[in-house]
Amino acid sequence: MLNIKKTNKTASVLRMLTGEKPENPMLNEEFREDVLKPIEDLKKRSGDDTKPERTGRETEINITSELISEWLPSALDRFKCCKCSRCYAEASVAAFEKIEPIKVKVKGPEDLEKVEQIKEDNRRRVMMSLVSVAMARKNLPVHNK
Repeated sequence: MLNIKKTNKTASVLRMLTGEKPENPMLNEEFREDVLKPIEDLKKRSGDDTKPERTGRETEINITSELISEWLPSALDRFKCCKCSRCYAEASVAAFEKIEPIKVKVKGPEDLEKVEQIKEDNRRRVMMSLVSVAMARKNLPVHNK
């Protein structure tokens, strides 16, 4: 028995052989209703669910991120670690995995004082974590910059 594998191209090839005008499935109304419309509906539903709600002029500041970006270069320099783009990215990932994020919502200028106080309270903890990340990387080879 001859085993013929059916592909999605079979119908299109047959139309070409018989002389029928080939049809673009993207323009086919049936294809739009059966395939494209459910995909678009799914995207709309998931998009609505994932959008963060913002009320007024509220902004969220990631204090941990600011402290890491401020102190990571110094920690890597102190321990003579490689700071090529790849090593820096790896060190950043290690720092973000090690340090729990602290996020604060800011609604106005009065909240900025609160942010600065939280930042100052957490500076030592973040610096110690960055030192441990740098110490773990200090024996890795230094790459060309």
